[in-house]
Order: sequence, then structure tokens, then C-alpha cells
Amino acid sequence: MRDYIGDEVLTVIFDQIKEVTRRMQNVMMAGRTISLGIGYSQDEGGGGLAAHVRSM
Repeated sequence: MRDYIGDEVLTVIFDQIKEVTRRMQNVMMAGRTISLGIGYSQDEGGGGLAAHVRSM
């Protein structure tokens, strides 16, 4: 694992989204809640953020 900088972060997030949706489509599943958690490097003070969105 390594630290990502700048636009690399968005690229990694979008790649993860594509992988999850591909796997779900392969088994004919659908989700209602999207969760995103990001942790910061200890070199940058540690910590992070999380968000959850549920569709109706």
C-alpha cells in the first residue's frame, strides 16, 4: 500500500467503484447504500472521514 496524491485519489476511488459495480452486476445484485471511508496517512496527522448515502 502507498500514499496517493492529487488526482490519483479520485482515480483510485473511481476504480474501486467500477470494480464493486462489476462484481455486483456479475451476480445480479443491486445496492441501496453507498459508503465511502478515507483514512489519512500518519505522516499527514492520521484520521479520516466517512460518508454514507442511502437511496429509497
